Amino acid sequence: MTQLPKMHNTYMIEVDRIEPNGDIFTLIEYRKLKATKTNKGRDRQMNNLVNQIAEELKYYQVPHKRYTVSAVN
Repeated sequence: MTQLPKMHNTYMIEVDRIEPNGDIFTLIEYRKLKATKTNKGRDRQMNNLVNQIAEELKYYQVPHKRYTVSAVN
């Protein structure tokens, strides 16, 4: 009997950091989160991730110009 692979939602996070010398450096991170059953659940999950990233950047005092979170298929 074969088992199906566990499904997940993948998100790409891009942060444009401002280096001490003024240069901008782009960091890219991927996060895999538990799969959702509905599109509304996926939207809620993405909104929660955006809020979590904002809190992390504030907590670690990361100087940044912008950040984006996008779903990866």
